[in-house]
Amino acid sequence: MATGAAIGQALIPVPVIGAVIGSIAGRIVSDFCKNLLGENTKLCKQVEQHYQKLLAQIDQDYKTTVANIIATYEKLGNLAQAAFNPSLNVELRLQASIKLAVAYNVPDCNIIHNVDELDLFMFS
Repeated sequence: MATGAAIGQALIPVPVIGAVIGSIAGRIVSDFCKNLLGENTKLCKQVEQHYQKLLAQIDQDYKTTVANIIATYEKLGNLAQAAFNPSLNVELRLQASIKLAVAYNVPDCNIIHNVDELDLFMFS
């Protein structure tokens, strides 16, 4: 959102960094709107249009930075949703949990890989 970039730039007066952080906040608001109201609502379409307009104004180098940060945000967000989704079976949640731990650079020796390791952890 242009508003997010402007606010970010005002709060963080380092050139472009505030706009980048503001645009990330705009993306989060856009995703929240889509999840809450549905992707095809008029408000969500307007929010997405404003967000896309903002991105068009940022130099290509910064677009790449924003894209990388958003990709990481979405990857980690999707992994976290899957890891803690009670409607998925235990094996799917466990695999998502492992991927999430790896994404956060948790040492392999500290990751629970299967139900037996979970039982050992819980009952020891």
